[in-house]
Amino acid sequence: MSNKKLQVTLVFLSPNGTTKTLAKMVGESLNDFNVRYIDLGDAEIQDDKLQDIIGTTDILGVGTPVYHLTMLHPIRKFLDNLAEVDGSHYGFSFVTYGHVSTGKAISQVCKALHNKGYGILGALKTTAPHFYESLDGYPADDDYDLVEEFVNIIQARLENNISWDDMNKLLNFQPLKTKIMYHFAQVFARFRVPSIKYDADLCNQCKRCEKVCPVHIIDADNLPEKGDGCFHCYNCVRFCPTGAMHTDLSKLEKLVNLNKRIVSENPVRAVI
Repeated sequence: MSNKKLQVTLVFLSPNGTTKTLAKMVGESLNDFNVRYIDLGDAEIQDDKLQDIIGTTDILGVGTPVYHLTMLHPIRKFLDNLAEVDGSHYGFSFVTYGHVSTGKAISQVCKALHNKGYGILGALKTTAPHFYESLDGYPADDDYDLVEEFVNIIQARLENNISWDDMNKLLNFQPLKTKIMYHFAQVFARFRVPSIKYDADLCNQCKRCEKVCPVHIIDADNLPEKGDGCFHCYNCVRFCPTGAMHTDLSKLEKLVNLNKRIVSENPVRAVI
C-alpha cells in the first residue's frame, strides 16, 4: 500500500497540554503522510464540520488523557458519533496518564474505532505529569524513541494488517486487579475527587475560567453553577488569577499517590 497520499487526522482532548504534545510528536514523525490536528477543546469546531473532516480521513488517531482509568467523556462522545466506514480506513489510539494506570482507555478507543469499521493499527501509551506538577522533563527522550517505534509499527501494519482478534489480545494487557478497580473507579471516582469552590468576593470577572474549560460548561456570569460534563481537570482552578476558583490540591495528590500504590502499571511506556 502506498502511504504517500494518505490523510491522517489526529483528534484529541488535552486539558493540560500533554496529550496535545504527544499528538504533535506523532504527527511530526509521520513524514510520508498528510497530517492535521483537531483539538476537541477548541470551541470553534462544530460537530457537522468535524464529521466532514473525518469523512476525508484515511487514518484516524484518537488521543486522550486517562482519568479514573477511562477515556474522557468528550472523546467517548466523539467516538459514539463517528459514522461507520468501510475496511479501507484505519485507526489507532494514543494516551497519556499520570503514572497510575491506563485502565481501559486504550482498549475502549480501539474497540470503538473497530466497531465503526476501522482497521486498528495499534496503540501508544506514555506517562505525563499531572496538572499540578511541573512539565519540565516532558516529553522525555524515551517518549521520542517510543513515538518513532510506534510510527514504524503503524507503517508496517499498513502493509501487513494485523487481525482484530490478534489486536484485541494485545489490548487485553491489564491485570485482573486493574480490571476490577476500573468498575469501582467509575462508581466512586466523583465522590473521591476534591470539589471546586468559588469565592465571589475574589472574582474579578476576567472570564479566564470560561476560556480554559475544555468542555465549555462555565459561564462566569452564573458561577458557581456549571453545566454538565465537568471531569475535574481543574483548569479553572489552575488559571484563575485571583484564587476565586480553588480546591484542596493536597487531597488530590494523596489520592493519586494512593492509586499509584494500588494499580500502578508496568511497563509505564509501551507500543501495542
